[in-house]
Amino acid sequence: MRINLLTYNIEHGLDYRLIKYDHIRHINLDNIAKVITESGADIIGLNEVYNSSMKNPDRVEQAKKLARYTKIRNHIFAKALAVGGADDYGNACLSKLDYKDYEVFSVPSPEIKREKTYYENRCILKVNFIIDNNRILTCFITHFGLAKVEQESMHKRLLEEVAKINNPFVIMGDFNLEDDNEYIIDFKNRFNIAIKIPTPTFTSLNPYKRIDYIFTSKDIIITQAKVLNYVASDHLPVFATIEV
Repeated sequence: MRINLLTYNIEHGLDYRLIKYDHIRHINLDNIAKVITESGADIIGLNEVYNSSMKNPDRVEQAKKLARYTKIRNHIFAKALAVGGADDYGNACLSKLDYKDYEVFSVPSPEIKREKTYYENRCILKVNFIIDNNRILTCFITHFGLAKVEQESMHKRLLEEVAKINNPFVIMGDFNLEDDNEYIIDFKNRFNIAIKIPTPTFTSLNPYKRIDYIFTSKDIIITQAKVLNYVASDHLPVFATIEV
């Protein structure tokens, strides 16, 4: 079965051109919806998605709105944290395929913060999709942290969850890590990677490093993969077609 995948850090829909050139922070989900629609993806993993807000209506139910704008029937939101103690924020999945079930795994920031960097609670969204002949394809949507201890925790938890399943799987998201990082090297050794030659995904207007990836289990064939040249978010989306 052929399936199109897309992983995309949408920066909660902020219009990156306006930020870059006019220093205006304006949410425009229509931009993101256009990228998703034109990609033709069947399963879309999203990072930096809001689901609720005390003050900003543009942050409310962003995954649901994107599903409606793109006419994609399924959407799931996975809460990683509450920004400012109130606004729910995390990962999301849109899909044209039906899913059997899903789970959200919390990967919290450590209580003791020894590194001089930004810390944030993260999560993994695991979705079991029903494909032909009632087979299961599992997708893990992840967003790694910036602190080394957070990256170590996320890498460990992903490997733990992958070890529990016996069916084909995909891991995709914003890893905040470049190709020479030990965890990316480990994933390259364990799994298939979409786009073997490093292609920058950040920033979208002046891409200079790859931090967004799609990995698959060895039993999946990746027939094509590319970085899509859309300036909507501050990241570029990564697209792949797989045969399961």
